[in-house]
Amino acid sequence: MITLLWILYIIVCIFLIGIVLLQPGEGGSVASALGAASSQTAFGARGSMSMLQKVTAGLAIAFMILSIFLSFIMSGKQSNILEKNFPTPASQEKPADIPSQPAQPSK
Repeated sequence: MITLLWILYIIVCIFLIGIVLLQPGEGGSVASALGAASSQTAFGARGSMSMLQKVTAGLAIAFMILSIFLSFIMSGKQSNILEKNFPTPASQEKPADIPSQPAQPSK
């Protein structure tokens, strides 16, 4: 189930990137940014949403919902990636007692 959600999330991400890159610019050049093209409004004249904009909005909503849902699911799974890859070490035994004084050489 989680693998299916991750695959869907990656597909939504790829499509969202592609759709955003396909959209035309607002026509804002350097001249309009400096005030030379003052006949246009600040954000451009907007009509009804095109199909490309509707798909972008839908993919953005799907991306946000999947992001929130996957973060809730994955937060309960494990707290650290190292816990999964490296098991906790077994309790170590106390090392052998080291003599406090070295043995006297025999004469």
